[in-house]
Amino acid sequence: MLKSDQKIMIVEDDPVLAEDVTMILTNLGCTRWLHCANPVEAERELAGFAPDLVLLDLNFPNHGGARPALAGLSFAQFLQDQAGVNFVIMSAHLSDKDAAQLLPLTRCKGMLVKPFHPSNLQEMVAAATNPF
Repeated sequence: MLKSDQKIMIVEDDPVLAEDVTMILTNLGCTRWLHCANPVEAERELAGFAPDLVLLDLNFPNHGGARPALAGLSFAQFLQDQAGVNFVIMSAHLSDKDAAQLLPLTRCKGMLVKPFHPSNLQEMVAAATNPF
């Protein structure tokens, strides 16, 4: 079970996957979550929601231009440098170039490869939100 007072932001453009993630979190006891469909919406909601953790998809085809992962990587950099919020990457595709950009980000607490099992999400969120 997760702590019920933890606030988790889900940044995911696939509404079906986002709904699956929110159902899993709710079943694990997390009642304070917010879904944002893209990094622009997430940045707008960040201060008001003040999440303990962000579950971040990397690929946003409608926001990254020629390189769909650019929007997610930019938001990850923002979380690292300006917001000071820990995050976990959720991605079905991660290029070596994108992985190399994530390596120095100390607030990146892990990666879930889509599709993932609910227990993997539970373990990753627990590890990312508990200091020890």
